[in-house]
Amino acid sequence: MKKRKEKNKNFFHMFAPLVVLIILFLSIGYSSLQSGGIVRDITATVRPEMNIRITDVQIENTSDAIVINKDYNTITNANTITGKVLGEVTFTSTTSQVVYKVEVTNFGNTEMGVASITGLPNELTYSLDTNNYNIGDKICDNTNQSNCTLGAKKYIYITVKYKSGSGSNTSTNYSINMNLNFKGMHKVYYGNTEIDTVIDGGNKTVSLGTNAPANIRVTGTLSNYTYTSPNVVLTGVTSDITIEEVHKIYYDNTEIDTVVDGGNITVNLGANAPNDVTVTGDYASKTYTKPNLTLNVVTGDIYITAAASSSNFSTYITNLVSSITPDSNGIYTPTSGTGCTNQLRYDGTTDNNLRYVGSNPCNYVSFNGETWRIIGVFNNVGSEPLVKIVNATAAYSDSVKFNSNNASGKNKWGTNSLYTSMSTISAATNSMTQSVQWNIGGPADANNTVSEFYTAEIATKSSSLPIGLINASDYGFATDNPSACASANLGNWNVANCSTNHDWLFFSDDGNSFTVTSVTGRNTIYRVQTGRTIYATTINTTSAARAVVFLKSSVLYDSGDGSSGTPFQIK
Repeated sequence: MKKRKEKNKNFFHMFAPLVVLIILFLSIGYSSLQSGGIVRDITATVRPEMNIRITDVQIENTSDAIVINKDYNTITNANTITGKVLGEVTFTSTTSQVVYKVEVTNFGNTEMGVASITGLPNELTYSLDTNNYNIGDKICDNTNQSNCTLGAKKYIYITVKYKSGSGSNTSTNYSINMNLNFKGMHKVYYGNTEIDTVIDGGNKTVSLGTNAPANIRVTGTLSNYTYTSPNVVLTGVTSDITIEEVHKIYYDNTEIDTVVDGGNITVNLGANAPNDVTVTGDYASKTYTKPNLTLNVVTGDIYITAAASSSNFSTYITNLVSSITPDSNGIYTPTSGTGCTNQLRYDGTTDNNLRYVGSNPCNYVSFNGETWRIIGVFNNVGSEPLVKIVNATAAYSDSVKFNSNNASGKNKWGTNSLYTSMSTISAATNSMTQSVQWNIGGPADANNTVSEFYTAEIATKSSSLPIGLINASDYGFATDNPSACASANLGNWNVANCSTNHDWLFFSDDGNSFTVTSVTGRNTIYRVQTGRTIYATTINTTSAARAVVFLKSSVLYDSGDGSSGTPFQIK
C-alpha cells in the first residue's frame, strides 16, 4: 500500500506544472488584432456589489498602440464611488491613442454621474466623445434616456493619449489606473419645474429662457451663483437647487427685502415706521399694522413710502378755519405763507360757502401744469363740497366774444360759442376736473348787492359741464371788507373799501372779463369791468375769459402752504 501511494504522489508532482500552464494559457486566450495595435485581455477581477459600477470595458479602437491587458473594478471612497479601468498599454508614437468603451450600470435608485476622471500617468491625458457624454452629465440608459436609475446602462467612450508636447516615437509601456469618480446628481428647479441636473460639488450654467425675469433668488446648498439674464451660473452645488423669480421691495428707495413671484411677505419698517404708508407696485392686497406691512400675491417690484397726511382737498381747506376764531367781519386768518395773508370767510348765503378773501390770500394751487387760485369750497354744486379754482397763470383769451353770432338765447353758458371752444382745453379734460351744473342766472341789472346776485344766479343752472367762468357774486364775495360792502351794489363795486386793495379776483391784466352770470330776459352777460365794477354787456362784445373748474371730491391735499412760491400740491 505504501508503494502505491508514493507512486500516485509522484504522478501528481509530474503533471501539476502542466495543469498550471494549461490554465494560464486559457486565461490569456488568443490575441485579437485591432486597427493599428494588438490587444491581450484578461478576466475582470471579482467586484463588490455597488449602486453604480463599471460592468464592462472593451477596446473600441487603437492607433499606434498595443493594449497588453485590461481589467476593471469599483471601489468606494468617502462620498465617491470610483470605477477603475486597469491595464497596460504600449504607445509607439506621439500620436498613439487607445479608445476605451466603458460600460457603466446604475443598480441603485439614485441618479449618478461622472464627476471627474483621474489617475492617468503624468504624460497622458484623456478626452471624451462629447456627443455621447460629458463630465458632470447624468448617466442614463443608452437606449432610454428617461431611465437614469435601476439598471440604466451607459457606454462612455474615453480616448487615452499623450498630452500635448509629451511622448516620443519610441515604444513606451504605461500602467493604466484610470479612475471614473461617480457622484450623485442634484435637481435644478425653476419654480416648480425641473429644468436641469448638476453633479454633487459641481458647477452648472442653466438658461431661464426668453422670458427670464429681472431678478431671481437661488435656494439650496452651493458655494455661489451669478445671474446675467437669462443664464444662472451655479458653483459648488451640494443639494437640490430651486431658482425663483423674485421682486424687490424698496422702502424710501432703499431695497429692504425680496419676495418670490406670486408670494406673500411681511416686512418690518423698523422703530421709525410711519403711521401710514403708500405702496405702489403689483400686489393683490396689503395690511399695515405699524411697523409691519403684509403684502399678498406680489407680482412686481414694490415701493413703500410714508403716506403724506393726505385728506380731501376740500376738507383740508375747511380744517384751516375749524379751530380758530374769526374777527368781527367773520374772517378767519390761519397761519399764512410767505408773501400772502391766509384769509377765508363763510359767505353767509343759504349754501354758506367758504371763500378766500382779501387782496392776496394764500390760495395758490398747482393744477394742470399751471398756477391757479382757489375761489373757495362750495356746497351748492353737488352732493359733496367741491373746491372751485380759477386760472391765475393766464386768461383763456384776452379778446373773445361770449357768443360770436349774437344769436338769441346764447347768453346761457353751455349753449354759446365761448364754451364750445373752452371745453376742448386740457383743464376741461383733466382727470381731476368735476363736471357740474353751473349757476348761470342773474338779476335784471347790476344795481344789486352780492347776496342778491347770488340768489338770482342759483335760480338757473346749466347742464353738467366741466369748465366755466367766475360768477359775478364770486367777485363780490372776494372782498375782505364785507361789513362795509354787504349793502353796496356790484354795479358800484369800485368804491375803495370794496375792491381796490381788497378784492383778489380783479385781474388787472385782463381788462374787461366775462362771467357766467347772465342778465335776465336779454342777450347780455355780466362782466368785471376795468373800473372794478360789474357791468352788463352784449354777448357779441369782445372781452377776456379766464377759465374756472371745480375739482373732484376725491382730489387730495399733498403739500404746500398756498403761497405763490409754495402753492398747494394736490393729487
